[in-house]
Amino acid sequence: MRLRLSAVLVALLTIATSTFAQKNYGNGLQEYTLENGLTVYLWEDASQPDVHGRIVTRAGSLDEPADYTGLAHYLEHVLFKGTDKIGALDWEKEAPLYQDIIKLYDELVATTDEAKRKELIAAINEKSLEAAKYGATDEFSNLTESYGGDGLNAFTSYDMTAYFNDFPASAMEKWLELNSERLMNPVFRAFQAELENVFEEYNMYQDDYSTHMRDFLFENLYKGTPYERSVIGTPEHLKNPSLSALINFFQTWYVPNNMSLILVGNFDAEAAKPMIEAKFGRLKAKELPARTQITDTDFSGNKKHSIKVGYYPTVMWTYPGIKVGDNDELAIEFMTQMLNNGHSTGLLDRLMLENIVSQAFAYPDNRRLTGRIMVQAIPYYDISQRKYESERTTERIVFNEIDKLKNGTAPEWLFNSVKNQMLQSYKTMFESNNAKVNALTNAYAYGEDVEEYLKRNAAIQAITMDDVKRVANKYFDNSKQMIFSVNEGEPKKNKLAKPSIKPLDTPKGEDSPYALAFKQIPETPVVMAYNNFADVVEMPLYDGVDLFW
Repeated sequence: MRLRLSAVLVALLTIATSTFAQKNYGNGLQEYTLENGLTVYLWEDASQPDVHGRIVTRAGSLDEPADYTGLAHYLEHVLFKGTDKIGALDWEKEAPLYQDIIKLYDELVATTDEAKRKELIAAINEKSLEAAKYGATDEFSNLTESYGGDGLNAFTSYDMTAYFNDFPASAMEKWLELNSERLMNPVFRAFQAELENVFEEYNMYQDDYSTHMRDFLFENLYKGTPYERSVIGTPEHLKNPSLSALINFFQTWYVPNNMSLILVGNFDAEAAKPMIEAKFGRLKAKELPARTQITDTDFSGNKKHSIKVGYYPTVMWTYPGIKVGDNDELAIEFMTQMLNNGHSTGLLDRLMLENIVSQAFAYPDNRRLTGRIMVQAIPYYDISQRKYESERTTERIVFNEIDKLKNGTAPEWLFNSVKNQMLQSYKTMFESNNAKVNALTNAYAYGEDVEEYLKRNAAIQAITMDDVKRVANKYFDNSKQMIFSVNEGEPKKNKLAKPSIKPLDTPKGEDSPYALAFKQIPETPVVMAYNNFADVVEMPLYDGVDLFW
């Protein structure tokens, strides 16, 4: 009877799913939207050994309240800690303790008296130790591994947050169940203990010279916008976290009409659709607040900024750029590929190969609301003189090459080489799970039409040298330039002191009622197609050489 009811349910859900607006792009890719607003991308590829599953939220550090920076990144950490079902060994006992912890954090946020803060931190620790007896913070990851899930991870950027892992197609229902359930009623267990991990990450970056250079760059390059601060958040806010603010951030942005589900790999899309509806259709849509708007940074006056941090001098010339999806995006990418590319044939690549400069790169930094174009160089180091070339000389050398793009005198072979490289990259995109997933991730996060990615070959073919000349003159505008001079020096490290708390002693080897039920979900057998070596053909090419195919 259970099998028959399941079959009827699948049939009904298949009918319901088929009524949703759907786009079939060909080559195994389709897109549709659930009634709750969740965007679904399914890309079948029988040549892959497994499936990559990803959930993308169109929310990142850009969307944080100004007084609680770092929420998006911190949420990424604690969203692995389970829900009122996942990892809940005894939710009735854990729930009141969890509410107490939330209230104590509210008090902590409102308290400036250091003695009182220490008391509250200690009280939070005691409540956390008690709550830890009833929650298994590693159950989500353990269940992922139980069905063959691999590469469980996540990332947070300014504009998005994504959660993902690979899994066998036989475990499709388990993946969909677990990854939808994690979004239903998450419980941010071990919130205080997880601070240690975030603090450790922050302190690790403090030892990295490139982090200090990047932070200095962005503080000025995106001054007056949320992009000026680090994704990890400011130290002031990291030291004064709010669990209520984190819960509010989740409830605001982690809603299906602000999220996408991406499945790419070796699976049957039509078999997956009713399961997707049954699992992710449970999420409730909610009206989204107004998005953050910015007044972009003023580039007038050709400001120059200097800092001493690093092992060698670096100079950067930066310009206002574009946001993702701008009409000039592909032309700018093409232009910078003529300066640097993977084959090292660009104009700036030549300067490095011929040892005229130590390093020279140009690249766009495109974001949701704005962007920049960056040119970066490390001057030539004269070993005999034991000194670097001057910034002025380096600038003349680098921009002599950029001027070739502006006046249209770059060699035609280079233009054709870059076009062929970009067309080849487009072709190989369809052979790589990572490239497909990244294309769909960006398409959703930035509100772009997937069709634009699929027709990119035609757009690349249409680019002319005049297009390159136009964008080079438009964006390498020296009247709107910001220069950064980085010299050797030791950065000032602002490390965070780890909270003095007792470590949590969480239960080991115990399963929640949810985990016990989860393990009973059947996996669908997958028929593997192995190579048949009887099909190998041997053909002599010439004396002593045979071809096997």
